[in-house]
Amino acid sequence: QGDWYEQQLRARWQSHQAEEQRRQQARAAQAQQEERQRRRAAESAHEAVESMKREATLKWEAFVGQVASAKEWQIRERDVPWPPLDARSLGFDSSDAERKRAFRVASMRWHPDRFAQSFGARLADTERDAILLRVTSVSQAINALFQESS
Repeated sequence: QGDWYEQQLRARWQSHQAEEQRRQQARAAQAQQEERQRRRAAESAHEAVESMKREATLKWEAFVGQVASAKEWQIRERDVPWPPLDARSLGFDSSDAERKRAFRVASMRWHPDRFAQSFGARLADTERDAILLRVTSVSQAINALFQESS
């Protein structure tokens, strides 16, 4: 009867160990699944931001091209491709060199004096002050976002 009892204990212990191993494998599989989902979400968010950056660049280039080609065209506030004002969309969440390059591009594009020099003569008289005021606000926001991201 002692052998039967030891066999039962051994069988239960082995069953317990096997069940614990299955639980550990299930937890590991769940953790891997969650990590894959987290990576996919991060990649998707990164792709969305990169797409937004490309779209903003294309809109700016189209705006500059339109200003250059349509000599009589008066620029109104709604015509200006205003940038999204968050650090990620401006590229300030990248490596230090990329962040500085993104800041240089944005700050030169939206510098009030440079904007006025490049487009001032083409601004609609009725909206000139509003456009230049908004350009100044955008420039200040870009500077503040860059400082915050440093």
